[in-house]
Amino acid sequence: MDYIHPIDELILSEDNVQVNIWVGRRGIITNTHYDTTYNFFVQLQGRKRFTLFQPSDPLYVYPCLHPHYGHSQVDITRPDLNKFPSFRKASVYRAELGPGDMLFVPPFWFHHVETLEESISVNVWSNSPEYSTINEIYSKPIPFEEEWGLHDRVFALRLYLTMLLTHLVSDHPENFLLQLKKQRYELLVDAGNINTNPIVLSDLRMLCEAVTISTSLSEDLLTRKFTGSLEVIAPLFKAVSSGTRELMAGNYIEHLLHTVLGIDYVYPFLSNCIINSTTNL
Repeated sequence: MDYIHPIDELILSEDNVQVNIWVGRRGIITNTHYDTTYNFFVQLQGRKRFTLFQPSDPLYVYPCLHPHYGHSQVDITRPDLNKFPSFRKASVYRAELGPGDMLFVPPFWFHHVETLEESISVNVWSNSPEYSTINEIYSKPIPFEEEWGLHDRVFALRLYLTMLLTHLVSDHPENFLLQLKKQRYELLVDAGNINTNPIVLSDLRMLCEAVTISTSLSEDLLTRKFTGSLEVIAPLFKAVSSGTRELMAGNYIEHLLHTVLGIDYVYPFLSNCIINSTTNL
């Protein structure tokens, strides 16, 4: 394959570079997903069809703690608009690649790939600013204390998430969290693909009803504590585009809930500890 040399011309970062060759028969499908890196895709033989969506499009991504993290729950070839009503708002872009064609897929752009005939392709993934931003955000300590009990952690999380999302999203913070629950979790829970502990759900519901009344933590002190943390991470989130920022914020919130409360409490928190607010999801 000397005719595609040098591959270095497709590398935008020297860090974490991966070069792949893809060989497949007609009919192979790569389901809709996003990557956090730059992706330069070169078709050598045969044809492939890419269907792409912007990061801001409502693709109903799987939870980031799910094995299909980064993938869409929507079958874009036969979308069920009763299950995924907001998908009708998505903007669809298509590109059919033949021998010698190259496609650049930006970070966090969703793409679905169909092999139309026997195919050979190569691609290069290399680090993007978004990828580096993710690593930097996750390297920062979270402003929660190990000695806090569950009651105090829930109270602190509600305050912290409200402050964080006020910085990051144009929608009301509660609406963003409700949308996160509805688009990532509800269909999976209803289908039994995510197990929920009814005792945890019930306990957290009662706890969240009581936590607004009584806590050992001072809201003023917490606000000052969280302000210092947000002064560090909010500018990192704001350095990326709004659609990418909201995807990243959703992932960060899931990981935060997992770390502070435990994996069994992520969906119950989103179900029971968010102040109800009317929103079109």
